[in-house]
Amino acid sequence: MGLELEKDEETMIPGLGFVKIHAPWNVLCREAELMKLKMPTKKVYEVKQSRSVMKKISSLVNKVLEPLHPNVEEHHSKNIKHLSHSFSREKQHLFDFSDKDNFFDSKTRSSIVFEILKRTKCKAKYSMGITSLLGSGVYTAAYPLHDGGLEEESAEPNDRKLLYQEWANYSVFYMYQPIGLVRKYFGEKIGLYFAWLGLYTQMLIPASLVGVIVFLYGCATVDDNIPSMEICDPKNNITMCPLCDRVCSYWKLSTACGTARASHLFDNPATVFFSIFMALWAAMFMEHWKRRQMRLNYEWDLTGFEDEEDHPRAEYELRVMQKSLKKDKKNPQKMEKLTCRDRLPAYMTNIVMMLLMIGVTFAIVFGVILYRISTKAALYMSSSPTTRSHVQLTVKTTAAIINLVVILILDEVYGAVARWLTVLGKERKGTK
Repeated sequence: MGLELEKDEETMIPGLGFVKIHAPWNVLCREAELMKLKMPTKKVYEVKQSRSVMKKISSLVNKVLEPLHPNVEEHHSKNIKHLSHSFSREKQHLFDFSDKDNFFDSKTRSSIVFEILKRTKCKAKYSMGITSLLGSGVYTAAYPLHDGGLEEESAEPNDRKLLYQEWANYSVFYMYQPIGLVRKYFGEKIGLYFAWLGLYTQMLIPASLVGVIVFLYGCATVDDNIPSMEICDPKNNITMCPLCDRVCSYWKLSTACGTARASHLFDNPATVFFSIFMALWAAMFMEHWKRRQMRLNYEWDLTGFEDEEDHPRAEYELRVMQKSLKKDKKNPQKMEKLTCRDRLPAYMTNIVMMLLMIGVTFAIVFGVILYRISTKAALYMSSSPTTRSHVQLTVKTTAAIINLVVILILDEVYGAVARWLTVLGKERKGTK
């Protein structure tokens, strides 16, 4: 395997033991070649900037937005592009090994070590490396360590501390994200996710401004809204029919004045413009993200990159291995596979639970509807004029609170059921 093991005695916890795994230089080179990792070469070329009015405008915008950029030093100039090539030990002359400690960054080293541990066999015949050990409980967890600490007195700067100061900090919420450093520390997938999230948040700024303007327009025109004026005008003195049978009496339309004025704030002629704006905003956001994604793919050498399939769960692999070992006595040359008979109980259990959860959801929705109807009728039967005048507001507010509480509770219930079904499915698949 070639990995170096180190027992951590400084952070020992009673009952637990920690083992640090290091990959020496020759192992990193070997695995980088096997994994066909693309590494930057010595060959570089300059990306020429166009000389046009747009360049001057872009330069002016960058100067204005300079205070919003994080205080992170760029490792490579944006005007300099390093050519990348699949790593090969036979072509080491193509790569720059002047700084071997930083040639493979922390993300690359972690992925190499995990790949080695994932495919290294244990003593068992059908074991699957570290995932088998995790599934059988030999190790509680396996994870990459952070590089460097967060202590302020630490003399050596590191990427983790820099990300904590310039990114994962509430004091810099208004600044741009150091996407390059996020990608360098966490990898391309996490980097692309936060790049998308940052662009989405940035694009929401004009949408929120337009929404505020539409709301202010509603506030400014609420006194000129003809339907609200007619409802609120006491001279009209319009008498409305009872809202329920027998116990409800006639009521004045002017009592709905507050509801009519409030609805105009969010439903006025400007909301038509806002809906059209949001439709155009969605299309603009998608095109902007496509452009941003292609640019990051070029800068990060992700062209032709294919996502790796998620590795099966450790517990699942352990159950399959145990089943294979049981059937191994009958036919040692045959590797056992999961059959439809193995999957059927888990599938039926999942279907029944899904139908049950859907039924529970419909029952809760129906219950909220009955609550609104019964509560409205009960409040209209009240002897207090104040209670009767605020029936709509009371019913809508309490129903919304009930919906919120139910959603939060069902979210936890669904999560627990999903975890239970996952464990149950693994047990049945493995022990069948």
